[in-house]
Amino acid sequence: MYDVTSGYRAVEIAGVDLENYSSFPSDTAAYTMAFTLGLLSVNRAAAFALTGISMIIFSVSRIYLGVHYPQDIAVGWLIGILCAGFARLPQVLIVGRKVVAWGEKREAVFYSVAALGLYEMGEVFYNLRHFLHLLRLLA
Repeated sequence: MYDVTSGYRAVEIAGVDLENYSSFPSDTAAYTMAFTLGLLSVNRAAAFALTGISMIIFSVSRIYLGVHYPQDIAVGWLIGILCAGFARLPQVLIVGRKVVAWGEKREAVFYSVAALGLYEMGEVFYNLRHFLHLLRLLA
């Protein structure tokens, strides 16, 4: 896509280092699929509607912008579906209830960790990935 003779003009994406970027699988597709399907227990109709919308908005746009190939998106969707299914297992729900009960006893620690976790999810775990990459370089 970056061949000058192709006539295609790649869209510049701020903050994306495409030289060191691995597009397979799409973490955005996995994340949005897991998040929207995770809403199934709250409202099935809204979950399916949001899943469809997110598939179009996040996935098609990333293919168009040249950030992902279609197979990157498809495998990301599969990972998201598997994660959403895993989260609904009874054993996982039991652990989740225990974490919530612990959080009610230790609110300050719970909310601090939750805020950090939500921030990392919003950044698609960029800081964690950067840290792990640094550890690999040091090893």
